[in-house]
Amino acid sequence: MRVTPLDIEQHRFKVRFRGFDRKEVTVFLELISNEIEDLIGENNALKEDLGEKDDILNAHKEREKHISESIVASQKIAEDMKLNA
Repeated sequence: MRVTPLDIEQHRFKVRFRGFDRKEVTVFLELISNEIEDLIGENNALKEDLGEKDDILNAHKEREKHISESIVASQKIAEDMKLNA
């Protein structure tokens, strides 16, 4: 199960005798929640950017394939022309 920023922000600890300072814990949880929210946003942006880069890379690979096929066809035509000449 993944922990979301909202889970962190809304988590409440039991109060015990001589426990932690409740305000300090709350402030820390809010800080962690904000950090995780920022990291999730950055991660999503990076995933989107990676997807775009993959699309561009695939397009370049397809062009490279077509260019290679064209070169091979041109070489074959050149060889055929030499034989016919």
